[in-house]
Amino acid sequence: MTMHFFKDLSIRSKLLIAYLPLAVLATVISSAIVFAVTFRIMEHNIELELSRSTDTILNMVKTVTTSSIRNHLRALAEKNREIVQFHYKLSQSGALSEQEAKAQAAAILLSQQIGKTGYIYCINSRGIIQVHPRAKLHNVDLSKNYFIKIQKIKKEGYIEYNWANPGETIKKPKALYMSYFKPWDWIISVSSYREEFTDLFNVEDFENSILSMKFGDTGYSYILDEKGNIVIHPVLMKGDNFYNTKDATGRLFFKEMIENKRGKIIYFWQNPGEKEPREKLAIFNYIPELGWSVISSSYREEFYNHLEHTGYVVLGVTAIMIFMILFLTWWISSTITRPLKDLMLNFEKGAGGDFTSRMNRASRDELGQLSHYYNNFMGRLQEYSENLEELVQQRTEELHKTLSQLKEKTRELFHKNCEIETDLHTAEGLQRELFSHYSPPSYLKIATRYIPYSHVSGDIYKLYQNDQHMFNLFLGDSTGHGVAAALTTIMADILLVQQRNATPMEAIKSINESLEKNLPPERFMTAVHAQISPEGLLTLVSAGHPPIIIIPASGGEPILLSSSESMLLGIFTDPIFQVNQAEYQLKKGDKGILYSDGIIECTTPEGSMFGLDNLCRFIRENHSKGVKEVISLLLKHVETFTSNQKPTDDITLVGFEYLG
Repeated sequence: MTMHFFKDLSIRSKLLIAYLPLAVLATVISSAIVFAVTFRIMEHNIELELSRSTDTILNMVKTVTTSSIRNHLRALAEKNREIVQFHYKLSQSGALSEQEAKAQAAAILLSQQIGKTGYIYCINSRGIIQVHPRAKLHNVDLSKNYFIKIQKIKKEGYIEYNWANPGETIKKPKALYMSYFKPWDWIISVSSYREEFTDLFNVEDFENSILSMKFGDTGYSYILDEKGNIVIHPVLMKGDNFYNTKDATGRLFFKEMIENKRGKIIYFWQNPGEKEPREKLAIFNYIPELGWSVISSSYREEFYNHLEHTGYVVLGVTAIMIFMILFLTWWISSTITRPLKDLMLNFEKGAGGDFTSRMNRASRDELGQLSHYYNNFMGRLQEYSENLEELVQQRTEELHKTLSQLKEKTRELFHKNCEIETDLHTAEGLQRELFSHYSPPSYLKIATRYIPYSHVSGDIYKLYQNDQHMFNLFLGDSTGHGVAAALTTIMADILLVQQRNATPMEAIKSINESLEKNLPPERFMTAVHAQISPEGLLTLVSAGHPPIIIIPASGGEPILLSSSESMLLGIFTDPIFQVNQAEYQLKKGDKGILYSDGIIECTTPEGSMFGLDNLCRFIRENHSKGVKEVISLLLKHVETFTSNQKPTDDITLVGFEYLG
């Protein structure tokens, strides 16, 4: 019922009902997002300001600490260099030998304690210990340590590094100042843990800088030691302990900050004279050498006062947007509905048979374009109504004529196709006749299989016995398939018939010369010509063709037989064209397989190739079977491998078995 009511409303009402709530909702959501993003940005900026202040104080204290430690260690290092220089002068004057001077200087250096656990040691520019409290380290190369590598490079100056003494498991920051005494090649190093120098600086050096930092209206920074005693605070007294102080909810927030060392915390704090506690944000960090926690804190409400004003602004903008949306929706709907009503009236006239009605195109927007299309439509209707019968007659005659021509062309194409199909069947029969006439001698058993890709094939095999009682096996593979490839094979067949008494080498060279003269450059052929004597001597010449596979009667691995030089037929002539002759003595029961590349280039649906390795493996596994059975089983195996896909090339197999 509600849907029908909505459908029956005017476009203006639909726009107001559907568009206005969505627009209001989008405005409210946008305002809420702006408010939320503003809140998050302010909150992030508050934390960032407190974090930066905390880090500033932390760096200030560390800088003062480092400066004090550096100056202290530098004074000690330079003083001890003076001691070493004094003993060096004694050795130069002859009062002491150099060894005695070095020993006395080392004793003075080792007698000093730096801080609580620190000491003085010396290394030379190669990183080898010259003086050290631990005597067993004398003359030990410590260059593998990172800080020793730095000392070798710098020789003078201040460095810091992490170190754990023997028996300690945790590394702690250590400070070192070095001074170089060149005559003895001593890098005099004064070092100790940083935490042992806390009494070298005065808190008052940076107290005023810390107390001057302010956040919001009442925010400030302060420092506690690890026991909760006040070190610096703008209000509380130094030395007062707040370790177990709780906030308004009973939370030991000072204890948490001291134990956690780094992070942020929000707690509720009520100052004297205030009616209720307020939420407070604190960012804290830790100085391990001093055991101090540096804290920056402020009441959160002091940063969020501006959000209230932002909320009022967002609310006002939302109200203005809703009013503007109402006005724009009414105005836009009016500009749409008025032209549509005019269009409806004109369509009503056209439905009544008045094709002369037209719209006034008052704009170039979509409605103006619709008016233009309406006028064109009505003009066409008017034109069609006047000329429809003549146009129908004309189109009918043209259609009959076109259909008649189409039928005639279809008949012609059908007859041509029948003629071509008949010729191809005839050519297929003739080509098979060329391959089928052979009589194997008594010393050989022969089996063949020939599967063309189409009616005619680019493969050829020729089996014949010459006048010297030598049985010849020729297998060739021309590029491509179809008629052009078949003509190439017929040319080779004719040459073999003419030179039936030629040796394999003579036959191959003769075929190559003829193909090179008569074939275009892009056509060529691969071939293998084998000749078997009654005594079992196999002579072969290969021209770019896959090797013959010999299956020994005794079992074992198949033998791949080919000539050492093997060039394609029909590309080059002598002297560039070169092929060699190979020989193999067959034994009784030995078998051989000649094949075209169509068998090894068969692929699975996924594109994996059958390949020569699979062919040899299959033949090895079936070496005990007869040659005819081997060929039959091989074709079934390839069909299974390719999932019975149609071969993409001609396949020819010729097998023989030597009977002795």
